[in-house]
Order: sequence, then C-alpha cells, then structure tokens
Amino acid sequence: MAAATMAGCNYLDIVPDNTVELSNLFETKEKAYNALADCYSYMPDIEGVHQSMALAGDEWIGRLDAGVAGVRSYTRGSKLMRDWNNSTDPILGFWSGAGGAKDLYEGIRICNIFLNGLGDIPNMQEDERIDWMSQVKVLKAYYHFYLLRLYGPIIIADKNYEPYDDIDDIRQERKPVEECFQYILGLIDDVLYDENGNEKEDLYNSRSEVFLGQIDRVVAKALKAKILLYRASPFFNGNSEFYSNFKNAAGEHYFPQTYDKEKWKEALDATEIAIEAAEAQGKKLYEFSGQVKFWDQDDWEKSEIMKYCYNNRFSINDPWNSEVVWGYSNIYYTSSSSIAAASNLRGDPDNPNNAAFSFQWLGTSFRMSELYYTRNGVPVDEDKTFDYDHRLDITTIPDDTYHLGYMQPGEKTVKLYLNREPRFYAWIAVDRCIWRDYDTRVYPMMRSGEWPGGHRRQEVRAPRVARYFMAACGQLPLPSDPPVGPLPDVCRVLQRVLRPRTAGIRQDQRRSCACRPSAPDRGVVERCVYSQDCGQAPDSGRSA
Repeated sequence: MAAATMAGCNYLDIVPDNTVELSNLFETKEKAYNALADCYSYMPDIEGVHQSMALAGDEWIGRLDAGVAGVRSYTRGSKLMRDWNNSTDPILGFWSGAGGAKDLYEGIRICNIFLNGLGDIPNMQEDERIDWMSQVKVLKAYYHFYLLRLYGPIIIADKNYEPYDDIDDIRQERKPVEECFQYILGLIDDVLYDENGNEKEDLYNSRSEVFLGQIDRVVAKALKAKILLYRASPFFNGNSEFYSNFKNAAGEHYFPQTYDKEKWKEALDATEIAIEAAEAQGKKLYEFSGQVKFWDQDDWEKSEIMKYCYNNRFSINDPWNSEVVWGYSNIYYTSSSSIAAASNLRGDPDNPNNAAFSFQWLGTSFRMSELYYTRNGVPVDEDKTFDYDHRLDITTIPDDTYHLGYMQPGEKTVKLYLNREPRFYAWIAVDRCIWRDYDTRVYPMMRSGEWPGGHRRQEVRAPRVARYFMAACGQLPLPSDPPVGPLPDVCRVLQRVLRPRTAGIRQDQRRSCACRPSAPDRGVVERCVYSQDCGQAPDSGRSA
C-alpha cells in the first residue's frame, strides 16, 4: 500500500516536457519586452470593419444587401446597433472575447502577470523597469475603462486567482460604477503622483521615435481627463431616469442616483493639466507644412478653404503629427477587411496608384452630412443665410474661390453640399465633389446608375504593375495583357507607376526611364535606366 502511494506521488511530481513557467517569461530583457508587447496586444481593433466598435453608431452606413444583411459576423458594429445582440452569442463581446472582440479580461490578466513577474532583469536599468510597470498599470486601467463604458458595472480584476483559491474569492461580483471609476483613476494616479500629490517620474515623459505609441505621462494625464469626463456625464452621474431599478443583490444601486456637479470641476481641472502637459511636450493643433500636392498647386493661393482642408485631412493622414496624443500603429489599412478598404472609391482601373482593395460600400450617413456646420460656423438649421427649407433642391455648383478645388463647377448637385465648413469638404465625399485618392484627384458621381469613383468593378492592379516593372528590367516576360502599342510603351506605364508619391520619395523627385527591346520575340525589354535625381530604386510598396 505504501509502495503504491509512493509511486503515485513520484508520478504526480513529474513536470511535463515543454512546460513554460511564468518566471521564464522574464528571464531576459528581450523576453520581458515581448511580455510588454503582449499586454498591448489586447488593444481593441479600431480599423477592422467587422471588429471595430467605431462602426456601432449612426455615423456610418454599410452594406444592407441580401448577401450580407443576415450575416452576424459582417460589420458587427451595425448589427449591434440593429439590436441583434443576445447573451448566448454576443456581438463584439469584450467581456469574454466573443463575436470578433478582444477578450479584455484576458488582457487584464496578462497585465497582472506582467506586474507580478517583472523583477530584476540583467542589462535592464531600474528606471526602465519602473517605466514598463507604469505603462502596464495604465493599460490595465484603460482596459477596465473600456469595459466600464460598454457594460456599466463591471468586475474589478485587481489580481489573478488560482484554481485552488477559495470559491468565494474566485466568484467576483460586479461593482457599482462609481467604485469602478475610483479604482481606474487610482491606478493612473498611482503612476502619476506620490502619496503627497507630487508628480512622480516613474513613467517616461515622452517616447523616442522607435517607441511611439507606448504610454507616457502625457497619455496617462489625457486618459485620466477623458475618464473623469465620462464620470461627470449625465449617463454615469445621477442617472435615475434609466437605472433607478438597477441594483445588486444587496439592494445597492449600480449607478449613482444623485447628480454631483463637482465631478465636472474635477474633469475640467484634469483636462487643463493634460493640455498643459501636452503643450509642454510640443503638442498642438495640426497645421499642414508639407509639399502641396501637384494637382492642388494652382488652386492653393486662390482657394478660400484649401489650407484649412489640408489641415483637417492631413491631421489624420500625417503619421505621428503634433496633434496625436496617443497613436495606434497596429492598423492594417492594406487589408481587405479594413475600414479603409470598405470606404475607398473604386478609381480608374488604368491608374496604377489604385489601392489594392477598394469596395466603396461604407460611407457616412445622410444625417452626418447635415450635422456639419455652414461656412459661417453654425448648424445648417440655424444659419439665417442658409436655405435650409430647400436644402435638397438641385442647383448649379458655382465657379467661385470658396468651392475651388472641392466641388465641380458647372455641375448639378443639391444645395446641402454647398457653402459648408472646411471640415465638410475635407472629410465628406459627396456627389460632384472633388476628392483626393490614389495620389490624384477623383471626381465622384453618386446618382442612380453611377458609381462613386466612376467604376463598378474592383480593380487590383498592383501585381500586374509589378510584372510590367520586372519585364522592363528583363526579369520576366510581359503579362498576357501588355499595353497597347509597341513594346517601348511599357516605359510609359512605368513612368506612371514610378511618379512621385508620398512614401519614401520626395515630391520634387522624378523618374525617367529609357527601355530598349532585347528579345522582341519573347516580349522582353533589356533594362530600364533611371535618371540620377531619383536617388533610389523603385519602391516596392504602394503609396501611403
């Protein structure tokens, strides 16, 4: 009997092969950095058209045709707002990672593992270790805040539990929203301030270029201000209208029932602190200072609004600009399932600058086109100079300096699209406007029987263009559909492909090529010679 017992103990004490202990995750600085990256990997997807909560509102309208109208996994945000959600099969369920969402509680557990496991590591400075710990604390606060915004009262996952812990400890209950807010704000304050309220330097004040997107003190202060703004808002501040009967098992209200105006003062103070910190770091409202696109150069000085439109458009397109407080670099805008692909116009199929994917089925709702202000800076239904009652009447687009470069003069459109603020023309594409895409101007047509970018069928030209280039360099035979004309006309295609673009080449650079046939019977050209002012070989990626 004893022998059997001893054998059983020896067997149970054997550790299976390939078992990774948590301590192994922090053996080296490289492994610890990978663990830090894992903590960031649970950031909610903001660019995926089928995973983004950004589409769970009335700002967008997507496909409603029979092919996808009944598919729950297609544009989940819109399905969520159409009341398709249920408890057994949640849509964008960030509580458990269901329905295309990230599992934020799993992300919080990963953060807890990091905070408990990051000790002394060889070749790692103490200030760097403390900075990493501080980043993860703020991430942990952000994930809790994200859940709070979606679900109201949530479970506070301050620490991880083991399977052998007491069942009463493991079974956590949801906490009232004010307690949740206090916990979240406490995590951030623990990073920013000591017990006497003096600012600490545990978290770095800024990030070098290679670490952009990681949390710094400015990000933490801005996030705190945003959290306090939500806490002061009527939804979370004295919401007795909707949640007077929403209580826990002990009869306590989950939502505060009494309005507290002092919460607005706390939000204001935090916002002023965040703005001051951001300005000290060089943050400011974006102003375009780059090279004006060549198709806009003639209109730049004449237009009344083009400079403002550039400021608004490039504040989004210009990476890591002065207006970005917390940037997010994990955006796959070249993917077929990105918001960028769903909203891209399908342009001229002969334009090699076309995006790899352009579906043109996601756009702003008509309501959004009415919410933008007039050129006088007031709502369309309040501007006395705006013909609101006849806003849907057809009119001729004037040939004036205000609409220059943004509306097609002489064309017909509705009055609603004229005399609007610069943000409208920078961000909204409407019928008979002038849009910028694929490194060129696009002239959208949006009436019955027309296609916004002028083309119905999706065109994916990048592989074909690449074959033209390789053929011109003598590496491949020409594609089966070569350009019309003699063989050297391939060079004309190449000149279009290699014209200046925004990624990796200056706007003032130009490429020229001279191609000579070497084996006409095989459809091959010998080589392509680039002018000296190009400065580099052709880039392989498409323009940004």
